[in-house]
Amino acid sequence: MFRNLAKIEPDETIIEHTLRCLDVVDTLKVVFKKELKYLDSEDVTGHEILFITVLLHDFGKYAQPFQRKTLNPDYSGVWGYRHEILSAEFVNILKALNEDTKNLIRLAILAHHSKTIKQLEKATFENNTEPFIPGLELEAMNQNRKKAYDEGKDSILYHSKNIFDELCVILGCYNTSLQLNLDKTRIQNVFPLIRNYHKKVCNFSNNFDYNKLAFLVGLLVTSDHLGSAHISIKSIEKDIQDYFVSMFDSLHGNNFWPTQIKCIETNGITSILKAPTGSGKTEASFLWANENLKKNKYSRIFYILPYTASINAMFERLQSWDVTKNKVNLLHGKNTAYYYEMLTKNQTKDQLYENIDQINHEIRMKKLSAKSYALPIKVLTPHQIVKNFYGLKHFEEAFVQYYNGLFIFDEIHCYDRVFLAELIIIMNIIKKEFKGRFLFMSATFPKIVEEILRNTFGISGPTIQFNDRQLSNFTRNKLNLIKGSIKDEDNVKLIQDDIDLGKRVLIVCNTISNAQEIFETVNAKNKLLLHSGFNLNDRKNIEEKILTDDDPDKKLNVLIGTQAIEVSLDLDFDCLYTEIASIDALIQRFGRVYRNRKRKDNDYGVVNIFTDPCKATRLIYDEEINNKAYDIIDKTISELIKLDDLPLEYSLLCEAVDNVYNHDYQKSIMEYIEMKQSILANKPLIPLNENSDAARAYFDQFDGIRVLHSSLYVQFEELVQRKNYISADNLLITLSERKLLSYYRNNLISKMQIMGKNVFIANEAYFDYDSHIGFRLKVDENKNRAIFY
Repeated sequence: MFRNLAKIEPDETIIEHTLRCLDVVDTLKVVFKKELKYLDSEDVTGHEILFITVLLHDFGKYAQPFQRKTLNPDYSGVWGYRHEILSAEFVNILKALNEDTKNLIRLAILAHHSKTIKQLEKATFENNTEPFIPGLELEAMNQNRKKAYDEGKDSILYHSKNIFDELCVILGCYNTSLQLNLDKTRIQNVFPLIRNYHKKVCNFSNNFDYNKLAFLVGLLVTSDHLGSAHISIKSIEKDIQDYFVSMFDSLHGNNFWPTQIKCIETNGITSILKAPTGSGKTEASFLWANENLKKNKYSRIFYILPYTASINAMFERLQSWDVTKNKVNLLHGKNTAYYYEMLTKNQTKDQLYENIDQINHEIRMKKLSAKSYALPIKVLTPHQIVKNFYGLKHFEEAFVQYYNGLFIFDEIHCYDRVFLAELIIIMNIIKKEFKGRFLFMSATFPKIVEEILRNTFGISGPTIQFNDRQLSNFTRNKLNLIKGSIKDEDNVKLIQDDIDLGKRVLIVCNTISNAQEIFETVNAKNKLLLHSGFNLNDRKNIEEKILTDDDPDKKLNVLIGTQAIEVSLDLDFDCLYTEIASIDALIQRFGRVYRNRKRKDNDYGVVNIFTDPCKATRLIYDEEINNKAYDIIDKTISELIKLDDLPLEYSLLCEAVDNVYNHDYQKSIMEYIEMKQSILANKPLIPLNENSDAARAYFDQFDGIRVLHSSLYVQFEELVQRKNYISADNLLITLSERKLLSYYRNNLISKMQIMGKNVFIANEAYFDYDSHIGFRLKVDENKNRAIFY
């Protein structure tokens, strides 16, 4: 029996896999009807080029050495050759193509497993000068390469009749004029192509259309991944506006807010939406997207948020809408843990142990779907988009999704000016190269950011916003400034007095250490602490307790935390006590007070701000522009003094934001834009190129290394032994690179291997960790300071 596998676990033959991939091509042909013309050549259409590429991408897997290894996992021998190189040699068996078209298809096939052109060149043996395996003689290595290549190619030719029959079956399933011709003269060695392309890449040659290749590679990888996962491409079939009409009628009979109506009237062009928290911005953004989906139902929606906690909440919200249910992916650095929690929520420890392989498989499929074209909506961090412009693995697949994409930016002002500049540049590339459209929205848009967006994206329409009369409905808070620090004895007593009166109190500090100290100082029946120094397991448990409102005896009445509270859960408190922070961060905190209630006349949730900043606060928020201090904290205090003891009207808060972030700040953002633009312009993205330097430059921007507290060592080791790697990772906490290096150099943290995994261990002799307080450096009680200092 002639049975050739493309993959195992589960087994799938080459013909089965190819047919599934070509089914995806049938949909892509509809989705990219106009864009595929970009691939047209004088002798073949763009659709035919894609069809040939997908049909032959795994042709090299017919090599019997590959089959021996695939069919027999216990087989000890190795083939040691790349199947895509052999696949590329058979490109001409379907149609006599011109040289440029053949090379385009061959290079796309060579690129579909993300090997670099340098890695592929090592697999050649003609004129090769670099040993593939260190310590092995070059001549012997080349002989081994040639033997593996010859054996694989000869076995394909030997079985050509059977392979021919399989390909005829595939072609018979599709309406195509392509004809097979397995004449040996049509089979061409691709080693010269690999070497020549390597030279072009090294010299950044401009006489090749790299964008065309990236498009074809992206379509091939999309077909391959969705075919492998047995996933089809979905779209939003129902009209979102009609759905909202029925949803609003059934809930409360309200009509659309004015801003929602204006989003419909934009006809889907790039726009700016400025509206307070709780005014239906999310629904407004999907009404804007709906206008675009009327023109192209396959446009992908990217809902972009700055924080993973808010992404998780938005994912769950969209899953609750019938119109978007099962049409949403979430994409961020911790989505593995989220999917794991979702899939294992009601399983016992024994069930987990028994089902762990299946759970891991389902998580892999969900993550594959999240990175693919499969579902119409992605909720994600902006970093998941930016990283693709540094040439990370499968950037071509991501680029395909950006064509005619709809990008909704919620709270775009939250990013620092360096990253904001980079984000603006990349979104402008998406606008020009991929015809993307954008909705930028925020509760507090600094005018300077609005001006930059208008100029960069050519936004001529008015900002979508409420008028002053409509905005009066959103005044919920009153400001009270308090002198001193949050830790001053008199100020702690003020907090305790409100707790004793039975108020539901939110306390926000700028540092974990301050939050931990306040948590231990105040007395309350049900109090919780939330910050980034908990592992994922404990944080999840804390969040579940925060949301336990059914039992009055368990209902939370005091929550203490850091900036994590600004963006995490949908919470509503009677009053706020907070350290001074930047004006935009404070407004986020205000949004947790009197959030979900109807206010009576002169009834406001009081937001209390302690005006003495600690050193850490200035380090967090103050910046430097052109070697001069830009004191965001002092500017914020100056604006808040004007608002003290007043209801915080939305227009007054917007004015304060504009005064804090002035034209000096705008000029600084523009300077970063110019600098980043020149860097990106000199780093063209080229398929098959070695982009490790660019990737490192991207990842170096993000500060955080994961650490295990030694008290959890035994539990971690047991989970790793059971192959429950996700639960093991959930025991780790994140430290800044600066802190970790400081601790590591002073031998407070060590590095060791646990079942093959490199792990940093925080020694319990120097660090405390528990599920209520989180991670912290121990204190020398005699000297009343951290032992390390």
